[in-house]
Amino acid sequence: MYSFIIFCAFILQLILLICFFVLCSRIGKIKKNFYPELNYARFCLLLYLGRRDDATRMLYTAVSEDEDFVYAFHTDNKAAERARENMQASYGKYFSALGLELDFEKIRSVANK
Repeated sequence: MYSFIIFCAFILQLILLICFFVLCSRIGKIKKNFYPELNYARFCLLLYLGRRDDATRMLYTAVSEDEDFVYAFHTDNKAAERARENMQASYGKYFSALGLELDFEKIRSVANK
């Protein structure tokens, strides 16, 4: 009887250990959900100080490092549409604060030339 309980405890600990390592492998993605790469306060401060070029550079760096960047500009399918919606939701307010527009079709036409 005790050996069965010890065996069950061993299996449970093994499952928990595997779950722990899976969680550790995804910690970067989880952290990104809580702390986005583009710091809105710093972005607004740069705009307030009149350093529009620095704010634009900061925005372009964040957009180009986004996971959805490649899918949004280089493919035409449902994943691309979802990536475009994600990018618009994530960066739309930043582009509008700079007076710019996130136009995927215009960017793709320039890239295809």
